[in-house]
Amino acid sequence: MSYASAVSIRREVARSARPQEHISVSEAAMRHLRLHTDSGGSEPWNPDLTPYMVEPMDRLIDRRYEAVIFIGPARTGKTGALLGFLAYIITCDPSDAMVLHMSQDKAGKFSKKDLRRMYRESPTLGAELTGRASDNNVFEKTHKSGNVLYIGWPSASQLSGETIKYMAITDMDRMSLSVEGEGSPFLMAKKRTQTFLSRGRTYVETSPGYEVTDPKYSLRHPHEAPPAPGAVALYNQGTMCRRYLPCPHCGEFFMEPSDFSGFSFAHNRDLLGATIPEAIGEVHLICTANGCLIDPSHKQAMSRAGLWVPAGGRIEDGRVVGEPRDAPYASYWLTGVSAAAVASSAALGNSWARALAFTSPTWWMPRP
Repeated sequence: MSYASAVSIRREVARSARPQEHISVSEAAMRHLRLHTDSGGSEPWNPDLTPYMVEPMDRLIDRRYEAVIFIGPARTGKTGALLGFLAYIITCDPSDAMVLHMSQDKAGKFSKKDLRRMYRESPTLGAELTGRASDNNVFEKTHKSGNVLYIGWPSASQLSGETIKYMAITDMDRMSLSVEGEGSPFLMAKKRTQTFLSRGRTYVETSPGYEVTDPKYSLRHPHEAPPAPGAVALYNQGTMCRRYLPCPHCGEFFMEPSDFSGFSFAHNRDLLGATIPEAIGEVHLICTANGCLIDPSHKQAMSRAGLWVPAGGRIEDGRVVGEPRDAPYASYWLTGVSAAAVASSAALGNSWARALAFTSPTWWMPRP
């Protein structure tokens, strides 16, 4: 039988009494999170790879908002941002948290793959686990500070009774709109955080999964999404932030296109009826400020310099100014143009449009 030393006991007591580290979520991710790479190694979370995720991450501790809603295509770094949020909670604000996946099976896979790698490859985070096998199972991770990370799925039992400061819902639009007839996953999750008042937070990240309810709807604001249930409805209730990119030719900022009308094709045929050579031919992004044609080689630089602009805001001298709408949620909608996973123009046949087609929500495609 072994016993703890006085030094180790004092060290653990000091850990529990340490003051909160006052940094942003993105800064915590940069300091403490390492992500698994395809080569089998790991590398620090790098905001330059997904610059569009920095502001949504930092809004997660902005007490003006009850929730953060992020709608974006697959492979845009949403999982890395979620792990960055967990890194912040574990190291800067030890509190109970839950990650809600679309099913028990997906929750288990997330825990066994993404979370296991996070703790193994991020020394600071791995050191926060107690080391006891009973404290580190598939659906619960207990840390030395006493806070628990729950990995759950949409069921009444999972979303009832517990008081949890931070709730994160991933792929919400792949869940049912009502959990066993008791309410939406979002509202049930948000209810768990209410005890913490403005310090509690609910995070939703998803790609849109529901059809538009009114294809003929006329938008009231350029940032508005068409009417649809799920995360899109939450986005429209929030600040409605859209990503604006600087034109490398005229220097003006313009909003990312959400359909093919924002591109100039080498042919004038309908894209779906184009031949393969036409479909992979050279395509330019159109700067809607002055009509400049932009080659895909500018994509990464434009993405790094892009800005999130809320409804009610505007860009002046490279800064966002104006008064954003008064809303309970900070909401963001990213189209496929800036997506990190389609950064290589060569792999896409030098085509912006293929990037958009690969990642853009189908519910926003032009309709007859």
